[in-house]
This record gives sequence, structure tokens and C-alpha cells, in this order.
Amino acid sequence: YLAKVKILAPALKLKATAPLGASLEEAMVDVEWMPPSAVRTLASWSDIATSELKRSLAKGQIVYIDDLRERHIVRAGRTIKVEIVKGAISVETTGTPGKDAKMGDFIPVRLSKTNKNVTAEVIGPGKARIQ
Repeated sequence: YLAKVKILAPALKLKATAPLGASLEEAMVDVEWMPPSAVRTLASWSDIATSELKRSLAKGQIVYIDDLRERHIVRAGRTIKVEIVKGAISVETTGTPGKDAKMGDFIPVRLSKTNKNVTAEVIGPGKARIQ
């Protein structure tokens, strides 16, 4: 017996043009079934949920993994919470990051109350920790 099998994968197709740095949402894409590419990997729902575009994409384009980058959860110049931990003691204050950052990045932060520059690790959206 001879069987012909056609393999299709879900592809996310943009409903409108999306600029560099945009965070994609479900309402911004349609699902289209197409053969998987041997060269590029199609992006999934979980991929777009935690990422942003690293280039602009036009309406009708398919979103691939290499079109995405991890989303920045701390933005330069915006006030963040800074947790200072020394042994069993923990103090929380505010500060201003010197650059955009992702989870786990070490960034320069200027503490609001003392105007002291420190290096802190990003531990969540709008949060950093000094140990």
C-alpha cells in the first residue's frame, strides 16, 4: 500500500502590521495551518506570550521563533522596587534602572533615597534585588 501523508502545523499570521518591540496578543494573530519549514521554526502561543518582536512585521506575515526576543520586564528610567537583602534582613526601597533588562540580568540602579548607584539582579516585572 502507498499512502500520501501531508503534515501541517499551526502558524500564527498577523492581522495587522506590528512594530519592533511589540508584544503580540491572541487578538492580533490568526491561526493558519501550513507545512512546517525545514529552515525556520514557527512560533507558538507560549512563545509569543513571553516575547516581543525584534523586528517589524507586516500584515499577513507568519511569526517565526527568530522574529522574537525575550521581553524586557524592567525599563530604563522607570521607577522599580529594589529589595536589599543582607543575611536574614530584607529592606525594600525604590530606584531607577540605567537600562532595559530581562529576568536574571544584572543592571545599574540609582537608589531613590540615597542617590547611590548599585548593581542589582532583575527578579520580576519592575523588581530587582541586591544581595
